[in-house]
Amino acid sequence: SQRGFSLVESLIAAAIAAGVIAAAAQSIAVSVRLNRATAERAALLNEADTIAARLRAGLDDRAALEGFDQWTIDRAAYAESRRNEEAYFDLVTVASTRGGDFSFALLAPSAARRAP
Repeated sequence: SQRGFSLVESLIAAAIAAGVIAAAAQSIAVSVRLNRATAERAALLNEADTIAARLRAGLDDRAALEGFDQWTIDRAAYAESRRNEEAYFDLVTVASTRGGDFSFALLAPSAARRAP
């Protein structure tokens, strides 16, 4: 009986090891990509939260977006809030212009009521 491994056994072991290493490398790459996407989403959520708080506090659109160049605001009078033909709230849609699709809507004090 001979001791050690034959060439065929060594090649099979090397192929299996290479496959395991390749799978692990791919798994790590996917994990890094998901981590980056999660961090980007968290940053968007933090920015959105700040903008929403500013709008709810009654700041005008320009002041609410100060420091956030990659966001837009669209306002429309909220029909349910009309009394005597005056809108008390606006339905505000805020969207990120940074890559991806991220937007939210909220009710904020009417821009028309703030106008002089």
